[in-house]
Amino acid sequence: MTAERHRQIPIHHAISSGNTTYREEIHLAVRLYDPKHATSVVKRYLDDDEAIETITTMTWLAQSRGLLVPGFTLAGFSLDDVNDCGKPVNCYDVRRRGFYQSGVYRIWPLYFNKPVQVFCDMLTEGGGWTVLQRREQLESNQDFYLPWNSYKHGFGNLSGEFWIGNELIFALTNEEDMTLRFDLEAFDGEKKYARYTSFLVNSERELYKITVGSYQGTAGDSLSYHNGSHFSTHDRDNDNLPTSCAVSRRGAWWFKECAESHLNGVYEPSGKTLAGEQGVYWQHFRNDPKFSLKRSEMKIRPEF
Repeated sequence: MTAERHRQIPIHHAISSGNTTYREEIHLAVRLYDPKHATSVVKRYLDDDEAIETITTMTWLAQSRGLLVPGFTLAGFSLDDVNDCGKPVNCYDVRRRGFYQSGVYRIWPLYFNKPVQVFCDMLTEGGGWTVLQRREQLESNQDFYLPWNSYKHGFGNLSGEFWIGNELIFALTNEEDMTLRFDLEAFDGEKKYARYTSFLVNSERELYKITVGSYQGTAGDSLSYHNGSHFSTHDRDNDNLPTSCAVSRRGAWWFKECAESHLNGVYEPSGKTLAGEQGVYWQHFRNDPKFSLKRSEMKIRPEF
């Protein structure tokens, strides 16, 4: 039963399957806002085929009553407890199971040999976005001028600045057709976004070649220029120039000759760089090569 169906039926009929005893206990626990008891009830009946649907219903009931607070969505229940056929492969899959709070979740991507933790944006445009990259103003910013292997496997803090890793991006974008979204913010508070259809990153053998489809948004199209480019770092130069764009721009990206976008550049708290295109750069946001963003977030979701 989906969350959409839940919204169309009365609350007292929302839990409509499985063992009557635990349905009644969970309903009472949610009504009284006792997540600890609700979780213990579900775990008692975890082998029941309806357990995951019940978790979804619990979450929806709590939201509908305005009871959802940090920690309630999971309520001590781990997605690790779900059997293999029920494990989410991305953040959209997590959201479909009734988890509506943004935060760190564990997923089991197809074509990847282990579960991984990712940050899920459950708010933007209906949620379900797996976040691939984030830059933001911190007391101590993450260094993004890193070698190939760091970008291959990922680095940083999922609650702060990070790159999720090219191997994981390859796995996620090859599950199904993906929409790519960028949320960008300037130091003066101006916010814009860019969205692309058909986002795909190829394997390391193909140097993580990028493919994007059509653009929509307010930030201006600064990624289509890079379509078909290979990923470059300061120790692996795969751009179209005799010199290294990764070295001159002090970062890593799908450089061409060199860039109309480069969100992995040097973080500049003043919003201006000394040299052109060295910052957290999106050319058509301001059309100023020395302009650097305060915040960027790069995320994907299946197309629908």
